[in-house]
Amino acid sequence: DEVRALRNPPKLVQRTMECVCFMLGHRKQAEAWDEIRKVIRKDDFIAAVLDFDSTALSARQVDEIVKKYMSDGVTSEAVFRASKACGPLFQWAESQMSYSAVVARVAPLRAEVGLLQEQSAELREEKEAADRAVESLGDDIERFKQEYAGAIRDIDAIKVELEAVKAKVGRAETLLASLNSEQGRWEEAASGFKQQTRTVVGDSILGACFATWGGVFDHRTRHGLRVQWRLGVEALGVAFTPARDESLAEFLSKASQRLGWLGLGLPSDDLCIENAVVLERATSSAPVPGAGAGNWSARFPLVIDPAGAATRFLLAKFAPRRMAQTSFRDESFIKALASAIRFGTPLMVHDAEGLDPLVNPVLNRELHRAGGRTFIRLGGEAVDYSPNFLLVLVTRNPDATISPDLCSRVTTVNFTVTPASLEAQALGQLLRAERPDVEARRRAVLVQRGEQNVKLRGLEDQLLSTLSQVKGHILEDDSVVVALERLKKEAAEVTKEVGRTEEVMAEVRLVADRYAPLARSSAQLFQVIEQLSSLKPLYQYTVQFFLSILAAALAPPAKGDGDQDGVDGDQEDGQAISLGASKAAPSKSNSSALGKGEDVRLGWLCSRLFRLVGLRVSRGLLREDKLAFALRLAMLKLDADHDLKHASRLAALNSAPSSAHKTAGALSSREKAGKAPQSSAATPQELEWLLRAAPAPQAGAAQEAGAAGLSAPQASAVAALSAALPSCKDLARQVGVDGTGGGAALSPDWAACLFGPEPEASLPAGWMPPQDAGDPPRRALLELLALKALRPDRLVRGMERYLGAVLGPAFPWRGTAHGASALEDLGQLVSREMDSTEAAAQAAAGGRAWQEQAGAGVGAGPGRS
Repeated sequence: DEVRALRNPPKLVQRTMECVCFMLGHRKQAEAWDEIRKVIRKDDFIAAVLDFDSTALSARQVDEIVKKYMSDGVTSEAVFRASKACGPLFQWAESQMSYSAVVARVAPLRAEVGLLQEQSAELREEKEAADRAVESLGDDIERFKQEYAGAIRDIDAIKVELEAVKAKVGRAETLLASLNSEQGRWEEAASGFKQQTRTVVGDSILGACFATWGGVFDHRTRHGLRVQWRLGVEALGVAFTPARDESLAEFLSKASQRLGWLGLGLPSDDLCIENAVVLERATSSAPVPGAGAGNWSARFPLVIDPAGAATRFLLAKFAPRRMAQTSFRDESFIKALASAIRFGTPLMVHDAEGLDPLVNPVLNRELHRAGGRTFIRLGGEAVDYSPNFLLVLVTRNPDATISPDLCSRVTTVNFTVTPASLEAQALGQLLRAERPDVEARRRAVLVQRGEQNVKLRGLEDQLLSTLSQVKGHILEDDSVVVALERLKKEAAEVTKEVGRTEEVMAEVRLVADRYAPLARSSAQLFQVIEQLSSLKPLYQYTVQFFLSILAAALAPPAKGDGDQDGVDGDQEDGQAISLGASKAAPSKSNSSALGKGEDVRLGWLCSRLFRLVGLRVSRGLLREDKLAFALRLAMLKLDADHDLKHASRLAALNSAPSSAHKTAGALSSREKAGKAPQSSAATPQELEWLLRAAPAPQAGAAQEAGAAGLSAPQASAVAALSAALPSCKDLARQVGVDGTGGGAALSPDWAACLFGPEPEASLPAGWMPPQDAGDPPRRALLELLALKALRPDRLVRGMERYLGAVLGPAFPWRGTAHGASALEDLGQLVSREMDSTEAAAQAAAGGRAWQEQAGAGVGAGPGRS
């Protein structure tokens, strides 16, 4: 009604109504508003709109409507604003146009659907015909199956007898094949039985001597004892295995046992393996069959364990039994001992050097029986004695005094560190800190290898047991053949696993070899520190002290205050090197990926270790011993750098073939031949010349010295140096000492050097071989040799320059870190470097006296100071 009443409608209203009329078929009436009003007044207008068929519009009409009435930015919102009644009509027109467009797009699809429906009807008829044919054929097949089953029954009846014959033949062939593979091993074992029978007495004597007396001594004394025991057995005319004195551990234990010990964390050196053999017998608490109370097969062990390796091994070994720990200094020691005896718990007692007499009845096994009860008296109290009780005494003091009385009642096992064991511990500590994934895989492989060997041995024993239990004819017993096949199959699988284990171990070894030179240098460092006691008896350093230095070298410096010891200030880039991204499985494919980053990291760790050793040890040395100790460290540092470089090159050769091919061009001729690269260390002849006294002046030396401006001792020393060392052969000619007696005048450079206040800083290098002149450590060494010959008064300064060239200008050989105060606060020093579990020697003669010594460069004492 609103639109019908309009005589002069808005433009948008008129345009909307023209569009609606056009769509309804009143195209001519859409030209004028009066005609449009007539169409609207019709009674069927609303019904025509509601029943409008969108498909009646052609595509051309749709396009015309859109272009004519819905273009020029006309929207439903604008129409709504013009007229509330026309807004819905415009929206209806828009929706009809959209629907028409959709219908136009889906028209081909509708045609295609109709065609597919026709085809589907035809195919359905064909399927019904095929189903009827299949049903007919199925009946025929069922009939043929029945006929075939009858034929098969006839064939099976014929084959039964044939299979019976083939079964016997198969058993025979399988049995022969199974036993043939074992024939070689059995023949080899049988041939070895005769040799073992002939030497079993001598081997048993050597083993008994070692198990009884060998555990208390260190590795050097054990070697001497083995030689004496071997000579004694030879004097008795008893045969023994020639190498048995060096392989007693193999004779007294099984390979599976040794591998199991390694898997429990026992170091892999010979001393620890031998000690584990002794411990295995000492920790066996089974009573002797038929013996009375108090007679047992083994004495309780007393372990001397300075490094703590044996303690960790025993705790891991007896972890299933929940070994308890206590100390003679513990107030609840008696309670812990009584509880362990009563319940059969293994008990480890620390600080064995302070033995409490209360444990004497336990060590003597003074057991009593009364009314079917076995008990022992502890301080007047009767405690039930469990046969599973085990007591292990442990001391970390390598110099602990053990009385003969105590030695007769315990089995003493000395784990005092050896170079090989310290190297193994250092390698393990390095891998745990730098490559924990490799260390975990190594331990897992060791455990797995032991399990595989034990399983393989068990399968071999089962094979022999199965053969021995055959009843009747072996070819008629299927169970025997089946058991043999199963055992052989399992043995083959175990053998393959062993092969895979070896491959994994080889891959792990590739990475471990990269850290082996640093571990070897660590052992050598401790040997040097240990030998300081030959200079002064007060210089006593424990292996824990050295291992704490190694741990400090591996630990990252504390944030905010730099390195705890003030070292490595000029090598901060090294600590930022992270191998985290490279800690994947160490295979040949990724070993080269570690590349330069790992080499730099190892070099930084090596320098940091040497600097920490120099800093902490020099603090406890007298002033006159510090320079000698630093020079020894410099020699070790050159060897360590040389070994690290050689290991890096070998790792490159062992990496992927492509990487090895690229690296081969950078290798020297020595390395391509399998030799180590040239070292920067001094040769034995150079060291001998540096350490020996200056030679006496020779005839004609005075004349040459006068011509050259040198003294007679200088001329003689230069001539002797040039004649003795090829690296210094041109020195005499350079300074004018040619050996002819005439001599020549010094050049201005040599004159300024020899007569200047600091000749060590201005020595010409023209007389050195080119390869030595380009190598800072070698150049510093040759300059030191020349300085000894020409200016021995500056030899100490020359040594300091040599230390700077090898160990770095900031190396703290005086015991004070670079940039630190000469007098460090003693409280801070002790709190940072002293372990609260160790005893600290309190040797201070007064604060002022200590300050004067510290100011003069004298250390505050040995050990931890």
